[in-house]
This record gives sequence, structure tokens and C-alpha cells, in this order.
Amino acid sequence: MNNDPQPISPAAIAASFPELRSVDGAHLEPGTTVGNECRMHGEFTATLNRRVFPPGATHWWSQCQKCDAYMQAEADEVHSAATARDVVSGGDSKLKHDLMVAGVPPRFMDSSINNYSDLKTPGQKTAKRRIRQWCKDMAHHIGRGSNIVMRGKFGTGKTHLAVGMIREVVSNRGTALYIKETDLVAMMQGTYGGNGTRKQVVDDMLAPDILVIDEAGRKRDTEDAKMVIADIIDARYLEKKSICIVTNSDRAAFITAIGSHAMDRIMEDCLQIGFDFASWRTVIGTDDEGDE
Repeated sequence: MNNDPQPISPAAIAASFPELRSVDGAHLEPGTTVGNECRMHGEFTATLNRRVFPPGATHWWSQCQKCDAYMQAEADEVHSAATARDVVSGGDSKLKHDLMVAGVPPRFMDSSINNYSDLKTPGQKTAKRRIRQWCKDMAHHIGRGSNIVMRGKFGTGKTHLAVGMIREVVSNRGTALYIKETDLVAMMQGTYGGNGTRKQVVDDMLAPDILVIDEAGRKRDTEDAKMVIADIIDARYLEKKSICIVTNSDRAAFITAIGSHAMDRIMEDCLQIGFDFASWRTVIGTDDEGDE
């Protein structure tokens, strides 16, 4: 018979767990283990974990394995209930959860390829058709590490379509991450103060099947931006991992922002989509143009 004291609630578990305040995880590699003691279950091994997103990686130590098993059982019960509701609702709650995990901003949570624009211009129709075709063949493209570059004017729906592509990927059990260049630079600059390393930032960006970097080239005057984008592009190229670059810069400015070597890596196997039509934001409310 198991005589171990059983946790009563997650709050009781949290209260029972002594934090490892004396061990600074920011200067250790994720996966490092140390001995610790749970007030309920005694000695256990704590493992260093690292959260990647939101930017500004946070380190924490794992809790007692027995407490963790209890909390996992509670979480599984909640997940099962949510899954049952999804059968009725069409899976919306799980999809939204997956999009949140992928870093999709709330403003674009409902963006999809289907609801992109009202297709008043040939350019809009072409952009939608080409990204839809890429998603139709996503297993092939992700398997070989094919890339996408969406380049053009502000307000033309580039981010909308990029998120629509993420929606298709996660709906088909793939993984994706959306991140803005400014957030990547913040993560890189955070390593200067000891919060992780440059290699960790790059390695974190290798995890998803497809990585979407939005507003690329916006900080083209900073070496930090150029360095982190170039490093990530090179790393994903070598690992045959797809990347989607969304930028408002013209070709020349974009090459200046990321470097010619990184540009060559992207363009080796790349779908380029131009958004050279008018921004819907400048014409919203008129009779002859619609919004996204």
C-alpha cells in the first residue's frame, strides 16, 4: 500500500515546493539537474527548464515528480473535457490554444487563408492562391525545408496570410512559431545581461516546423538585427527547416538588412509573393475597395 502523503491541490503543491533561489539557472544549460527536497515527498531531482516565448527567456526548475504526476492527471482531466467540447464546437478551443502557443497575436487569431481580403485586385488573388497551394503541399515543402518570402507594402495583408498559413500547419499537427524581428533582437540583447546565450536563442528558433519572422528588415540599421536573422536563417537552412519572412522592405533594402549570404540561403528554395497593390487601410470605407 502506498503510504506517501498525497497532494490536496495545486495550491498545496506550490506551497510545498521550495524554489531553488540559490542556483541561478540563467547561467546553466537547460537540462542541468540538481538535488532538491519536496516537503511532501522528500528528495527528488530538479531539472532546469527554459521558456522561449514570449521573448526574454525565463528559467525555472522542475518540481517533485510525484507532485508533477498529480498535476498532470488533473490537467489531463481538464484536457479530456475540452476535447469532448471540441467534438461539438468543431475543435475551435484547441486550435486557438495551438495558435496562442505558436505566438499568434490576438489581433490575428481569426485570420485564415479563406477570409483573406475581398479579392478586388489580381495581386490579392495571386497571393491567396499561391499560399493556399503551398499549404496544400505543406508536407512536401516542410520536408525539404522550402521557404516563403512575403514582401510588399504596408497594410496589404502579409501578416494575415502568414498567420493563415500557420493555422493550416497547426491544424495538420505541425508546429509553427510567429515572432517579430524586434522581439528576436530583444531576445538576443537579453543574452548580453546573462539571460541565456546567443546559441540558445538560435537553437530555440530551430524547434518549429516553420518559423515566421514578421517585420523583417525593420531594424536594418542595427547589427544585432542583422546578426540574429542571419544566424537563424543559416541554422534552419542547414537543418532543412522552413522559414517564412514577412517584410515591408524592397529587395535591395532587405538584402542590406540580412546580408547577401543569408539571402542566398533563403532563395535557394523559396516561394516569393509580392504584395505591390494598394493598402486597404488607405481606402477602407470607400465604395470600390474593401478591407482584408
